[in-house]
Amino acid sequence: MSRLLSPPIPFTSRPTLVDYCLLFLGCGLSLYLVRIGPMPAAADDSRTDSGLREVVALLPEAMRLPEGVILLWPVFLMLQRVRGRAQGLTFGEWLWVLAWLGLALLSGLSAWERWGALPEFAQAYAAKPRMFWYIVVVPSMAALAAVLALGGLLRRVPAPWTHTCGLAMVIWPVAPLAGILLLGKFV
Repeated sequence: MSRLLSPPIPFTSRPTLVDYCLLFLGCGLSLYLVRIGPMPAAADDSRTDSGLREVVALLPEAMRLPEGVILLWPVFLMLQRVRGRAQGLTFGEWLWVLAWLGLALLSGLSAWERWGALPEFAQAYAAKPRMFWYIVVVPSMAALAAVLALGGLLRRVPAPWTHTCGLAMVIWPVAPLAGILLLGKFV
């Protein structure tokens, strides 16, 4: 009798095999985006350890690892809608959308710089939007994501898996960025 009176368990989306494969595809896309629009970093001159220099040189790639996954956001949402998701976007997913807009513009700029005819007056400033994105916008979004993650601990209804995935992708770049800023610099 108590089973009949208990409220129904809300639908919780879970990643499928297709979602996991898309995550790996996104990581591959990130590696490609790093190659067409590099953001090299080098250790400070005071750092003489060759291992540390290699780590600092690798940090920009680690920082940009979520880019491809973020760019696949519309596909993840479409797959959830096909599987019956009726819920609107969560705050974490809205951050994912904001990150998607910024990275779509930055990726287009990188492609234009690499294969198009970027105007000569703009060539000297082509890397500036990417630097602004990662030094100003990304830490701001990560701080907001951290607050949302803490607020999510009080949430009664389970969020879709893309909510927490979006929060993680927005927070992730801050640690490698901090390593670059503490141990080296962008070149």
